[in-house]
Amino acid sequence: MWSRPPDPTWRAQFATGVGEIGANIVQYAYSSEMPGMLAFRLRVFDQSIEACFSDTGRPYEGDIAAAEPEPADPMMLADSGRGIALAQAAVDHLTYQREPGGTNHWCLSKRSASNA
Repeated sequence: MWSRPPDPTWRAQFATGVGEIGANIVQYAYSSEMPGMLAFRLRVFDQSIEACFSDTGRPYEGDIAAAEPEPADPMMLADSGRGIALAQAAVDHLTYQREPGGTNHWCLSKRSASNA
């Protein structure tokens, strides 16, 4: 139950996860010549919060279970390719599904701070 607003760290973690997935969709799902749709839904439950994106862009070809976490050595960071790993580290659950009709669905959820 949300007895009080989540602390700033919890909010920053959730915002990081949502921002990384949203940025990935904008950057990778669409080319400049390919128009499409992007929808965002945020739902708050008694014990968690959920953010879901739906888009009609290119499918994600990777495996979210195999996303690489950041290396221990900050000098080894690449310029890109960490978004999914960052999102996974920031939230409790991340899923991706491609519908047969061509719609991508990304959902992130995080338990309330009192249940973390």
